[in-house]
Amino acid sequence: MTPDPAGTRDGETPATGCIRGERRVDCFNWGYDPVHFTAPEGSYATDPADGAVRIVEFRRMVQALHRAGLRVGMDVVYNHTYASGQDRWSVLDRIVPGYYHRLDETGRVATSTCCANTATEHRMMAKLMLDSTVTWARDYRIDSFRFDLMGHQPRAAMAELQLRVRCRDRTRRG
Repeated sequence: MTPDPAGTRDGETPATGCIRGERRVDCFNWGYDPVHFTAPEGSYATDPADGAVRIVEFRRMVQALHRAGLRVGMDVVYNHTYASGQDRWSVLDRIVPGYYHRLDETGRVATSTCCANTATEHRMMAKLMLDSTVTWARDYRIDSFRFDLMGHQPRAAMAELQLRVRCRDRTRRG
């Protein structure tokens, strides 16, 4: 099979395409796959094709870690997506073309994050980031977040996110 221009082969996810050479020794993509921000990574599940299994097993894992006295931090990547435009791995541009990604002065999607930059300065992309983070905190009980290239997010959006997650945390404890 010949790789397509994005560096993946038919049937592969972007992340598995990037680690093709490592598959013999490491079969996981470790979840760093910014296609669907709020979906638990399938390679950790006993049945990756079943979304319900992904959710239940991820929640059980977090609960077990909490019972063991550990807090759970999650690395999140809202500053870019794997693809943009009408690429098969582009999700957001299929909803509203040209809105969710940051454009440069020539009208092309900016790639200073090494991928297609998201435009969290746009209301709905900021909302997607906020809602996704609150979902991870509220529904999965994630305790903290590490934001990849946080400087690409507007300060106001990050302040709002912090406020919403803290309010969720106070509600959970109360």
